[in-house]
Amino acid sequence: MSTSTKKNTALLFLTLCVLSACGGGGSNGAGNTSGATTVSELEGTWIAATDSNYTGTSCGLTASGTPGERLTITFNLNRYTVKSESCAIVLGNKGSYILADTASGTFSIGDIVVTSSDPTAQMRALDLMGTTTIYTSYNLMGNQLHVALPFQTYDGSARDKRAFQIATFLDPATKQLVVNPTFVRQ
Repeated sequence: MSTSTKKNTALLFLTLCVLSACGGGGSNGAGNTSGATTVSELEGTWIAATDSNYTGTSCGLTASGTPGERLTITFNLNRYTVKSESCAIVLGNKGSYILADTASGTFSIGDIVVTSSDPTAQMRALDLMGTTTIYTSYNLMGNQLHVALPFQTYDGSARDKRAFQIATFLDPATKQLVVNPTFVRQ
């Protein structure tokens, strides 16, 4: 599986998880999460695009030849909005992004769930609350945001019950390698 295909798979999986509100109920295990309406370090708009078209409506094919996918996450105070777009190509290798789906809800940030002397490996708890809650975590370095992809049902009650992988990992359900997308601040 090529790197681009892995990125498409990861982006599509994250989209499906957030939009279908995968994850479980139960205690959040996020530590000191709060629904505070103060500005967080996540404030703003973050975009991951498999075809590198981060702005506008133009899109194209990825390096592996598949149509691009774009996921936009906006954090505003204690609310988040997710927008998923797919590249519609009529002829050739260029097209336009079309809206595939949206979701929104509130979020809270908790304690660091993975500590490391390497800042790129530290993960902080992130709960995305909508119809159900997705218990995940994130790493923020400069203008790059990595959100761990939940690949099982998590209840957030402990570190091993929360998604925390941001590197390539083997998804036990699909038996495939998953590469987490990198979101870029816009």
